[in-house]
Amino acid sequence: MLFTLTDPQLGTIYKSGETIVSQGEEAECLYVILEGQVDILVESDSGEGVELLGTLHKDDMFGEIACFDHKKRSATVKANGATRILSIDRKTILKRIHEDPTIVFNLMRHMSDRIRMLNEEVLTLRRQLRDRNSQESPDQSTSVETPESPSE
Repeated sequence: MLFTLTDPQLGTIYKSGETIVSQGEEAECLYVILEGQVDILVESDSGEGVELLGTLHKDDMFGEIACFDHKKRSATVKANGATRILSIDRKTILKRIHEDPTIVFNLMRHMSDRIRMLNEEVLTLRRQLRDRNSQESPDQSTSVETPESPSE
């Protein structure tokens, strides 16, 4: 955990469906879910709808990518039920890292877990695509060209 979060007064309470961050907005904070859960949503390429990327729960964090790379938010996050969220601005994070460098290891572990999960999802999708292509043309030995495997 990035901070000790035991005070029930910490954080902001969001109602179900309420937007916490919006895709495309500037980022200055990362967020920790103290209670409840959130849905991570991305607008479709055509702009005609949204796709649910996943759901995060108590003690998960989000928004760290945009907070550190100084780019715009890559997804919209909405409360899925009543949710209490703590926002931590970039300046506070950097100050805490300076005070306690082990925080970097916690952040790296969190981000590494996400990368591993995404690698598994990419491999699963590739297998499904390969299987679907082999079922569509069982008499041909087609190979699906894919980019390099995700890194570990």
